[in-house]
Amino acid sequence: MTKEELIKIFSAYLPYDLDVCTSYGSPKLNNPKKMFGADIDRIKRNKNLSFIMKPILYDLSYLTKEIEHNGEFFEPMEKMHKDWDCEAEIQFLYALSDDWASAEDKLQFAPYSIFQKLLAWHFNVFGLEENEFINKANLKPE
Repeated sequence: MTKEELIKIFSAYLPYDLDVCTSYGSPKLNNPKKMFGADIDRIKRNKNLSFIMKPILYDLSYLTKEIEHNGEFFEPMEKMHKDWDCEAEIQFLYALSDDWASAEDKLQFAPYSIFQKLLAWHFNVFGLEENEFINKANLKPE
């Protein structure tokens, strides 16, 4: 992944208090921290990306499973279905849940409100490979 692609991805999550794990010159990831603008500047300045920054995200398959966000536990698909009455959004949700294998392809056609919610809930909406993010569902509470 190029530096420009990383900047675009991290910038999209910037308003949503995304947690990241960082490692500067060390192979071991440290404790998660909130991402902020200086992290994006660090990516821009670093010529060879010798540091690692991995976002902590949910895989899209967790749209139909219970997640935790800001201390609240809920199933995202169920919550979106209850909260929205727009037919286009509801139809898109059903289309998305029909085939998780092509969910990332379908997201490019998502209504903005759905895409924004998925960003806010820290879902992997950009199709990052498994080695490029930390699956939030696999983290153990301290």
